[in-house]
Amino acid sequence: MSFQVGEPMATAFSKLTSENVGNQIAISVCGEVISRSTVLSPIYGGGLALAGLEWERAREITEILSGRRLCN
Repeated sequence: MSFQVGEPMATAFSKLTSENVGNQIAISVCGEVISRSTVLSPIYGGGLALAGLEWERAREITEILSGRRLCN
């Protein structure tokens, strides 16, 4: 699953990853951690990719992030 975030989130994510190289960060949606990874290098430009999600869960997350669905 890959997606692009716009400003100001892209700048905030670049800052977060720049300050946490070598550390683990978690991405959560609706209070549920959906990805936990070690930052290997700063991520610039707002592009994100998540692996290991089942198709249905990826679709739900996409709908929430795009604003087409609310958190339960």
